[in-house]
Amino acid sequence: MFWKPNAACAMHPCRRMHILSGLSVMVFVLAWMISSASTLHAQSPVTLARDGQTMASIVVQENAPAATQFAATELQKFLSLVTGATFEIRHQPSDSGSSIFLGYSPTVEKHGLTLDKLKPDGFYQALINGNLYLVGRDDPSDKFMPVDRDELYDKEHGTLNAVYNFLEQECGVRWLMPGEIGQVIPKLDVLTIEPGIHCENPVFTDRKMDYLGHFLKFKDIDDFTDSRMEMTLWLMRQRWTTDNFQRGLHSTDRFEFGKRFGQSNPEYFALQKDGQRAINTRRGSYLCWSEPGVAKEFIKDARAWLQGQPPQSRGLSEWSANCFTKNQVCVDPNDAYKHYACQCDKCTAIQKKYGADAKDYSSVIWPAIVEVARGIEDIKGAYISTLAYPPKLFTPQAVQMPSNVHVRLCITGAPSIYAPDLYRQELALLQQWSKLMHGNLALFTYQNISRFDPLEVAMETMPRATAQFYRDTKPYIRGARILRAGTQMTTNMLDYYIAMRLLWNPDQSVDELLDDYFLKGYGPAAKPVAELYERLESLWQTIYTFYPNLQAQDVRYARGKRQGAAKEQDLWNKIYTDQQLTQFDHWLTEAQQLAQGSPQIQARISLLRKNFYDPL
Repeated sequence: MFWKPNAACAMHPCRRMHILSGLSVMVFVLAWMISSASTLHAQSPVTLARDGQTMASIVVQENAPAATQFAATELQKFLSLVTGATFEIRHQPSDSGSSIFLGYSPTVEKHGLTLDKLKPDGFYQALINGNLYLVGRDDPSDKFMPVDRDELYDKEHGTLNAVYNFLEQECGVRWLMPGEIGQVIPKLDVLTIEPGIHCENPVFTDRKMDYLGHFLKFKDIDDFTDSRMEMTLWLMRQRWTTDNFQRGLHSTDRFEFGKRFGQSNPEYFALQKDGQRAINTRRGSYLCWSEPGVAKEFIKDARAWLQGQPPQSRGLSEWSANCFTKNQVCVDPNDAYKHYACQCDKCTAIQKKYGADAKDYSSVIWPAIVEVARGIEDIKGAYISTLAYPPKLFTPQAVQMPSNVHVRLCITGAPSIYAPDLYRQELALLQQWSKLMHGNLALFTYQNISRFDPLEVAMETMPRATAQFYRDTKPYIRGARILRAGTQMTTNMLDYYIAMRLLWNPDQSVDELLDDYFLKGYGPAAKPVAELYERLESLWQTIYTFYPNLQAQDVRYARGKRQGAAKEQDLWNKIYTDQQLTQFDHWLTEAQQLAQGSPQIQARISLLRKNFYDPL
């Protein structure tokens, strides 16, 4: 199932909903009375469609937000595909039949479905007095889902989440992968809903996978869709977060310090060993973080953005989306800082006094970021966002972190479970940061080793490790952004799908989620495909057995060197052996035979052969 109810927002049951072909049960917990117990228990199930004929209409207020109206069109489309019936979208209930009310309204409030019980992205599903209510908090904007940028639509659309939940849980719809090839749409002669009220909130409010631009660059993306909108829709259907806790990274070069201050204030820039300042290097400009003027300029820039001034007022060509979004400003060193770290006397003295690691500059950089945050404290709701990432990975020793600093900690994440020493170190670091930030911490994790030779052809699949990781880290974080920058959608799609469900609720059974994925996606061929993936997960873990400290850079920089050749030799002689390849071929052949008569399932299996097996 996509999610299970949590105690933060649960309401009483009038039914047990059997989810995913009996794999698990969703229990509705008593929270308050609707009318009276006798009235509630007297309510009956409601049939929305029978034999291709509709018995209900979709009701949306005339002035409903664009997000709510879009939810209505999605519900109308998929209900029609499932039942063969045509569902009318109306602004007022019909005189006959049931109504499916979408979005918040006075009618919803009358039934006690108040929005204050919902976290961002949460929703209600309620069947009361013969009518169905699908309700969430929706942004009042008159525009919805712009697709001309790499970040997805980030305004609240809880009603749309309620619609997708309804279609999955009540109708059996699935969106396993992008495009029509990934849609599972059962045909139902009768669609009947049991009475009851359910309120659902995500455990993690921060839930992201890569960014849209990565997906659109996959080598095999045309096998799924050529539509940017369809790719966006698929990610939305995975309940992509609307949380804007932390955005941006490696941002300081977007502040154009080199252009603005390279000549007038060379002291702003990192002093190099040769006596030069790191101004407009091939990697950008690098700053001297102990120089007071640097923080002052950041403060001026941040205040100008937050107060609605044009970028030209600060000598900038634009307000870069990587730095300036809504009520936040990202202040984060350029990548590769360690190669351009400041060697001035002040930075060196701070580093010598507090530096826990010769390559870490946390005690040099964090005080400046804190100073910038202090400089905007008077602007309500404004905050500084940044990463805990080299060169400032560790918690600072010399400063107190203000509440208007939002931090995303960068660690390996789920793959580190295969390297126990690394996992213990990362959990300890995570707990230190969580304590410092009072639990208001998000993660940036890396599951992207397979984008580098010689592992590019491997399938980096780890659903069970992902499940363990988010169960272990649940008490300490608000969520995560998972970087899976592989080269193909085919070899990533299962892990995307499972991870997004675990980010909604990490307490779900990953085995039940996998069973559902294979059963819904591969039908009669579910068993051999599931066996293939289970073996691939085991083999990926074996890679870490050979190389317990394996990181992406270890593979990347080993290419062309002796150790790189040795690793490639191990890949084929010890992991993806001829015997393993023969077994892969056997499973795929068996799956194709079992799926005869099911063109869509055969097409999915063909993708595994074409984009995974054949390149091996």
